Amino acid sequence: MNMTCISPVKYLFSDQFEENLKFIKSNFECVSKTITQLETYVLEMSEALALIDKLTRTIEVESTPITEKVKNKLKSVLFKNEGYSVMNNLSTALTNPTTLSSSSLPDRNNLRYFRFLPVTSCDVERSFSMYKCLNDGSRRFSFKTLSMYVVCHCNAIINTAQDET
Repeated sequence: MNMTCISPVKYLFSDQFEENLKFIKSNFECVSKTITQLETYVLEMSEALALIDKLTRTIEVESTPITEKVKNKLKSVLFKNEGYSVMNNLSTALTNPTTLSSSSLPDRNNLRYFRFLPVTSCDVERSFSMYKCLNDGSRRFSFKTLSMYVVCHCNAIINTAQDET
């Protein structure tokens, strides 16, 4: 029998391991709940961003060495993601169109198309699955194609909602 595997197995059955699991569950269960909520099929971009903001605030309440590492990692990931700040700007513009000032944001007439902009990768994967039927062979995702995608996406949401009732 291989003796090198005995030490890790002993740790798995130790009280310290159980305590660590309890700590994770009590302090970071909000992460898994937020991920589950973000995977919801019909979720507006502003709602998804509000969930991420709520998670950030929830994690910031605790102050232990482990939670500090998690806080720093979350802030680092969000800071490095340039799209996250663009989505925050879009969300602000959607809720208050008078704040639309950045040249990188769409004009007011096209802003409504971004209401259900996917925030998580599972949304993006669903989007590209739906996009396959719209692809005309090119790899360019033009604004016209985005408009067609939004119509298909909204129709799918409406059909799903009607099927559930």
